[in-house]
Parts: sequence; structure tokens; C-alpha cells
Amino acid sequence: MNDETKKQINKRYERELEKGERFWPDSIFKDVIMALAIFVLLVLLATFVGVSPDPKADPSDSSYVPRPEWYFLFLFKFLGLYGQIPLLGKIEWIAVVVIPLIALAVLTLLPFIEKSQVRYYGKRVLPISIMGIFVVSMVQLTLLSDVATGGSDTLAPLRDALQTAGGLIIPLLAYIALFVMGLNLKSSTKTMLWTAGTTVALMVVLTAVILVINPAPAAAEEITIATTLEEQIIAGQDLYSVHCVECHGDDGSTTKIEGVEGLEGKEVMAINGKDVLYTINDASMAEIIAYGRPDAGMNPFGKAYNPEGVSRAEIDYMVIFMRYMWDDRFEKPQLKPLFPPLADGEVPSYDVH
Repeated sequence: MNDETKKQINKRYERELEKGERFWPDSIFKDVIMALAIFVLLVLLATFVGVSPDPKADPSDSSYVPRPEWYFLFLFKFLGLYGQIPLLGKIEWIAVVVIPLIALAVLTLLPFIEKSQVRYYGKRVLPISIMGIFVVSMVQLTLLSDVATGGSDTLAPLRDALQTAGGLIIPLLAYIALFVMGLNLKSSTKTMLWTAGTTVALMVVLTAVILVINPAPAAAEEITIATTLEEQIIAGQDLYSVHCVECHGDDGSTTKIEGVEGLEGKEVMAINGKDVLYTINDASMAEIIAYGRPDAGMNPFGKAYNPEGVSRAEIDYMVIFMRYMWDDRFEKPQLKPLFPPLADGEVPSYDVH
């Protein structure tokens, strides 16, 4: 590139710099393009990936461990590591209120500390270094969110020490060093880059070591979720046959209990008739199953009142089964047979039937 070409490029750059960028339509056009791209991405994810089905929320399930969404896991882990600090870790409002305010103050003061007016990234080492460490720290804490603090295994003390060092101590020391360099006008950009690079490298190495020495989590109990109406009806039928058929019969028509200790000869209302199905809505029916009817000898089946009971989702399956099988206002879908039909002369077997 000769000098004349360079002069032309510089002149054109100066003209564009003086002209500036108009909010309309230049900036708006860029925003519209980005918004459209994100919208298309969300549509594609919803169409081809979807969301994995989860069981319905059950307040009576005391074994459920609440966790935040993935984009808040780094704060969740930070609060967990902060709680390990002696004495200071017991004062949670410092981690919840004071430290976020300090972080916001740092972001607010950055333009006053690093006063360079150039936009070239090579000339803005301090803010890029600080934000780089912050982003890496967010990723690190998110990855470590499944690593518990404490534990009974022999590597637990080492794992806790590495988590505290990588998640709290090293980033804090790096921030302090970078701010001191930013206030010292004689500090070189190479020193800042070395500080940021060394910090990031240490955090990455410590994260890898922690994940390697972390014991494998126990296999989670597999939960079968009925997603289609047919699956829900079949699941409700199975649950009804286990918990209800003894008193109410196969088809819910029993009016007098027989063969049940303590309830022998007790008269009950048939639950497959219009007197029940037309007058009790789904929510009330689910509440009756969950709470029971002590005055009528019916024990509660909800987990909130019976540790060996059923979940809220399972109660809903039972209600759906009764609605679609016995309520003539609902059209029963075509259900697949639970067992394959027997051929002529075929004997049922456990492997097939």
C-alpha cells in the first residue's frame, strides 16, 4: 500500500468519523438484524430441540433440592464458597448486597480510571483484562456448581481449598493488582496482560483439577413422565389398580367394601357415576385423593400427608383415568392393549405378556 492510498483511506476515515453513525436507520438496522437472528435461533431450538419434560411441581416432595436456573449458577456457587469463609461467611448480606454493589461500582468507575479515548482493543488492556477475568470466573463457578463443598472422602479438604482459591482468592488478588496498575500511570500493558493471562490460566487449571478429583455423582432415580393423554390414562390405571381397586373395585362401581380389614361392610358411593363425576371437578377430586376422607375411613394418599403416598402428578394421572374411562362427557382415546393378544393355543409367559 503506497502513501497516496494511505492518505485516501485516512481522509475517508476522518470524514466518516466526523459524520458519525445515525441512530436511524444505521443503529436500528443493526439491532433489527440481531433481534431477527436471535428470534430465528429460538424458533429452531424450540422446533428441533425442545424442552425435556419434567414432573409437575409437587410441594409435598420433601426430597426435592431447589436449584437456580443455569444462568444464576455462578452466583449460587459464589454464595456457597463465600459461606466457607470463617466468621465472615456467616454474614450472608455481604455476599448478597455489598459485593454486587462493589462490582457495579467498579464497572461505573472503569471509564474514569482508564481514560483512553481510543476504541482499539489493544489500547484498552485494563477494562478488557478485568472483564475477561470476570467472564472466566462466571464460567468457572458455573462448571463448579455441581461440586459440593465438604464431604467425607479423603480428597474433600483439597477440593474445598482449590475451590476457594480458584473461585475467590485468585480473582480477588488479580482485581486488586489490575486496579493498582490502572492507577499507576507508569504500569505497562504487558504487565497487565501477564497478570490477566496468568490469572485465567490458574483458574482454568484449578477448575480442571477440581473436576477430575470430584467423585462421580450417584445415579439419579429415573422418573417416568407421562406426556401424552394415552400414557397418562395408562399410568392412572396402574395407580388406581394399586391404591384404589381394593375399596372401589375395578370399575369404581363398588358400593359396599368387602375383604378390607377395618372397613368390612362399609357402604361407599360409587365413584364411576354421574353423582360423583358430574358434581366434583378435577381439582376437588385430586384434593380428596391427596387429603383422604378420615370420616369415611379413606386414608390420605398425597405425600404431604402420607410419606408412602403418591406425588401430585400421579394423582392427576388417576383423575384423568377416571374422567376418560367413566365420564361420558369425555371421549376415550384409542388405547393400545397392555398385553399382546394370545394366539390360538398360546400360553401366557412373563417374557412376552
